[in-house]
Amino acid sequence: MDRPRNPLLWSVETDARHDNDWGPEEVRAVAGAYYLASSSSMLLQKARSFAYTAYLGTSCRNLALQSAADGDKYLPYIVEAQRIAESIDALTGEPASAGAARLRTLNEEYAALKSSVTFPLSNSPPLIVLMNMLELLMHSAPGTASFNLAEIRDSSLCPPWLLERIHAVRLMINTLVTMAPGDEYGLSNIEWITMHCALSLAARMDIVAASSGIGATQARRALDMPHSLKQVLLRLESASDGTLDQGGDHDPFHQLARRVRRLEEWHLARLERIEVPVASPSADRLDSLDTNAAHPLEWTDPFPGQPEAQPADWLEDYIGAGFGAFGMPGFALEDRTR
Repeated sequence: MDRPRNPLLWSVETDARHDNDWGPEEVRAVAGAYYLASSSSMLLQKARSFAYTAYLGTSCRNLALQSAADGDKYLPYIVEAQRIAESIDALTGEPASAGAARLRTLNEEYAALKSSVTFPLSNSPPLIVLMNMLELLMHSAPGTASFNLAEIRDSSLCPPWLLERIHAVRLMINTLVTMAPGDEYGLSNIEWITMHCALSLAARMDIVAASSGIGATQARRALDMPHSLKQVLLRLESASDGTLDQGGDHDPFHQLARRVRRLEEWHLARLERIEVPVASPSADRLDSLDTNAAHPLEWTDPFPGQPEAQPADWLEDYIGAGFGAFGMPGFALEDRTR
């Protein structure tokens, strides 16, 4: 169903439709199947099992124009954003020179997609997670600088690549704590895994920025990992009802909170090793920062006019893994057995 309908194969009744367009329910089903299959293959680094087709994109746009259901208007953006994400992921492992031109093209497509959004991104939790994941992928794809302290030559300056990634991942972290109450229940397992990867990456980038000699004080104050992790924990704990199921297991939000707490312990232990004070001033809360305000880091809001909203709850099994384009070798959690 990812291509036009063939009436000769499907119209077996005399009064059956003879057009080649699928109905709204079929289009929604195919769009959802593509999104889930593509996301899974990216996270697990498996071969694609469901290829994107131009017909799928066209069908989603036509469905959005019909406005048959409230959620239909988000489908074209979700499908297009996922297409760009898997295209970036496909560059992983290729020589930087070979993927540079393709990455520029994808960056332009991403910019065009952002500018075409006509509604608050917070209206669609899956879309806002996906768009901010793209922002991070754009700064982590092949051809960009790697997470390697040995490449830092001037210890008085924070490398631009680190600033860009800290800014991108900060948007991901801010999703959950600014999400409307109850919206967390609408996120799929794949979206929680994606956000866990981002939170893990943020913790490890904070360790990089805190390493001796790197002038990244403002970047770390903006990210403020200790406070961010506490905010995430509070949100997850409030979403958990604390009850046990028939098998004696806690609800998923309790499990997510437990994993974030373990990440918090790992992060604080690493900071103690490098003996750098943690930058966590109470005045620099994530939800009070103005990303459009001018300051020396010259960060710009990647979603002008859109309310910031991003989550951060993560499955411990993925911390320290390669994550494809998210890869950050050498920063795995030591204790993954507790």
